[in-house]
Amino acid sequence: MTVSQETSRRLAESFLAACQSGNLASLTQLLASDATAWADGGGRVRAALHPISGRETLAKRFLFWANQIPANHIQSIEEINGAPALLSWGDSQLNIVLTFDIIDGNITGLRCMMNPEKLAFLQRQLEKRQERQKLDELM
Repeated sequence: MTVSQETSRRLAESFLAACQSGNLASLTQLLASDATAWADGGGRVRAALHPISGRETLAKRFLFWANQIPANHIQSIEEINGAPALLSWGDSQLNIVLTFDIIDGNITGLRCMMNPEKLAFLQRQLEKRQERQKLDELM
């Protein structure tokens, strides 16, 4: 079943809010019972080597990881590849991109990109997008 852009964005925003507030119950409700997360560190940063599955396990892991993010980092929801994604920035550098697989109003998959080479490429693309948007606003 195709999920609307609005529903996808609402779920991504709710996921971020639950992580930031430490609300385990809310985070758990957003995840499908068989939700799975994958990580890509590109062999350059520490990342899970195998998929992690299960609603409760994932909720606890993501709350733990959220507590590890330095206070000066900024998290936001942006459109990546036509869908909402959670981005984490620190010192003007993109550190993490988390994308969501959504079925029937639940998050079924989370894909965490931490590979520095891929993130550098994506950051350049996002900066170009911002430049285009600024130019469009001037016209």
